[in-house]
Amino acid sequence: MVILASLGYALGAFYLKRRLSDVEPIGLVTAAMAASAARVGPGRASLVAYVAPGFAVVYGVVLVGEGFGAASFAGLVMIVGGSWLAAEGRFPWQARAKRRVQSGTAVPAAEAT
Repeated sequence: MVILASLGYALGAFYLKRRLSDVEPIGLVTAAMAASAARVGPGRASLVAYVAPGFAVVYGVVLVGEGFGAASFAGLVMIVGGSWLAAEGRFPWQARAKRRVQSGTAVPAAEAT
């Protein structure tokens, strides 16, 4: 899996270098960042880098038969917890309530009574 992922990154870089050689580098990077920030924002878009070690542990246990002990469990808890905190540390129902308040569809507490 690691070799396949490395190959994908390498081929992607060569493809971009060949196909987009006439595009200014700052424009290409700006477009990539704008695409990643379109809906979820750059902070959440970068969370994929945080959870990669967690997937590595799962793949190692499932595919290679590596051991899974207390240290592995603690590491996964820290990875998931850190990712959750980096993604604003809200439960899904809290995020929905925040979106309703921001869109103006929530009823203010004074009017609700």
